[in-house]
Amino acid sequence: MLSGMKIAPTGKLRVAIAISQAGGAFWSTKNEAGGYAGVPVDLGKEMAAQLGVPVEYVVHQNSGPDCRRRVERHLGRYVLLPKDPEREGRMSFGPTYEVADATYIVKAGSSATDFQTLDQAGVKVAAVNNTNTMRVAIAHLKNAKVTGYQTYDEIFGLLKSGEVDAFALSRDQLNAMAKKFRERACWMKPSSRP
Repeated sequence: MLSGMKIAPTGKLRVAIAISQAGGAFWSTKNEAGGYAGVPVDLGKEMAAQLGVPVEYVVHQNSGPDCRRRVERHLGRYVLLPKDPEREGRMSFGPTYEVADATYIVKAGSSATDFQTLDQAGVKVAAVNNTNTMRVAIAHLKNAKVTGYQTYDEIFGLLKSGEVDAFALSRDQLNAMAKKFRERACWMKPSSRP
């Protein structure tokens, strides 16, 4: 059983969540009632219930350093995000609740059909700034330029308008994005993200 006083010393559990239109294992969405939905929301709600305290969601636009810094300033702070070596040096992680893979979606009309044809000089790849997915894309793409942006929505607009050639993100979110507009997915070799 979790100890409410150790985990939520202020009397409420503060859970940091990142928002995107597509949701996913590490992202939440805004619902029609003005609240939030998604896996992180459900996990936060269940953890608070086990502690016997109310939950308060602290909304962020991404899971990068801004989220981490803001979470670190509050007592009773928890964030549900991908684990990677960069974050492990600064944060403690609980048990893995999802293993996901990252890949790319390309703009309409792109000649990229696989990882090799995507990784070309002059190709612009967008990722949510300072996230695990961005770090993986930078490590794997030797020729294409990877640029970080603050929000999913911003990148969605850039991809739709053709200002970037591809978007690096988790497969579950890209599948949801593909339903919003007809793009071809260019899947890279999976990169596990607990």
